Amino acid sequence: PQQVAAAPATDAAADQTIEIEFWKAVDSLGEEAGYREYLTRYPSGLFASLAQGRIEALTAKRDAAEQKAAREAEIAFFQTIQAAESVDGYETYLTQYPDGLFAGLARQRIQALEMMQTASRTAAAAPAASADDETLLWNAIKDGTTKAEFQSYLDAYPEGEYAAIAQARIAAIEERRQVAALQPAATARELWRMRWKVTQGNPNTGLGWCKYGEEGEADFTVEQGQFSFEIVSDRYSRTTVGGSISPDGLLSFNAQHGGAATGSQDWIRDQIRPTEPGLYRHEMHVNPPYNSCYYDITFEQVGG
Repeated sequence: PQQVAAAPATDAAADQTIEIEFWKAVDSLGEEAGYREYLTRYPSGLFASLAQGRIEALTAKRDAAEQKAAREAEIAFFQTIQAAESVDGYETYLTQYPDGLFAGLARQRIQALEMMQTASRTAAAAPAASADDETLLWNAIKDGTTKAEFQSYLDAYPEGEYAAIAQARIAAIEERRQVAALQPAATARELWRMRWKVTQGNPNTGLGWCKYGEEGEADFTVEQGQFSFEIVSDRYSRTTVGGSISPDGLLSFNAQHGGAATGSQDWIRDQIRPTEPGLYRHEMHVNPPYNSCYYDITFEQVGG
């Protein structure tokens, strides 16, 4: 008898070939509309799960881009408000972004500006008097740009005539730091310097991991929030320091301390907050098998 059953298999193979070629064309374009069209034609096709995954990835990428654009627009808007530095401006920001990135800062600035206005009116209404110690200190630091300067006044005169203004200036400095920290970090490249001094170590001339009193410094680059560099003892050891600085200012680092004579090493991990913007102070303890070594260290930003 004559055989005629091979035709359906041939048709199925042809359909599969068409599906594969269609998928190749869709995947080469990499567009969401193409993947959806594939799923419409082949809801249970060879590449259905892959097409769905591609759609989800494209959707996530689009959503991330939209969120980034919205975030950058809010930052730019807040910077214009910050430059104007007025109660009305911060209230406008809060109207548009009641739960925004800087909502808390905006409320603080409104309060600080109102306190400054009250303090200024009080000072203007007060009778003229000769400059006293408080006024002399205030005049010396009132044009300062660091938190430490205004804090020095508050430490001396916590309830002083200019306390409200000093607190407002500190809030403004902290605000600028936080706004800067939220800027996109894709092109961030900063020059930093680490200074170190051994405060406890091996004072003898034999095998030692660090020498008491020894000090030095090392310049390094922070790029996209990451850094890595070495400090080298004039005895037998070197310490490799690596880590990151997060957008909110937390400096995380680890130190691998090793001796050339023994090859030993020990990992130290620490996290520190800035003493003031661009400056961190810390004591680092390295404890290899032979004796402990303590470093006083500072991390300081020295260039953009």
